[in-house]
Amino acid sequence: MKKSDVYPIFGSLNKTAEALGVTQQAVSNWPATLEQRHIDRLIGASLRVGKYKAMKRLVQANVNDQLDEG
Repeated sequence: MKKSDVYPIFGSLNKTAEALGVTQQAVSNWPATLEQRHIDRLIGASLRVGKYKAMKRLVQANVNDQLDEG
């Protein structure tokens, strides 16, 4: 999953960082392709701010893409 795919769910880089409780710089330093630990944190943040359904759809779409490739 790409980091840039997540920003629209939360609204922006700033709002993503705010939902995570970290600085914008911390999120900017994440790799472009997110690791599982980042995805887990984003799922938790999406639950807290009411964006879980959108985040769940994104995660499922990425899992399906990976299955199609493999």
